[in-house]
Amino acid sequence: MTIYAFVASHRIIDLTTVALLSNGASGVPETLKSDTAQQLGVEGSVVLATCNRLEVYIKLTVPKHLPP
Repeated sequence: MTIYAFVASHRIIDLTTVALLSNGASGVPETLKSDTAQQLGVEGSVVLATCNRLEVYIKLTVPKHLPP
């Protein structure tokens, strides 16, 4: 099991871009529940979207048929 964190923050990029990313964040959990995501090893996710940051945490298990 591996947990990945993807972060977009006002400290890294401009607020306009953070706002655009945050506006689309509501669709991320459903996308990560798709059959394709499950086949790629996605087991769970957490999305935190505020006015000045977006954080996506993904729990991933690499399937045995894929090389490391």
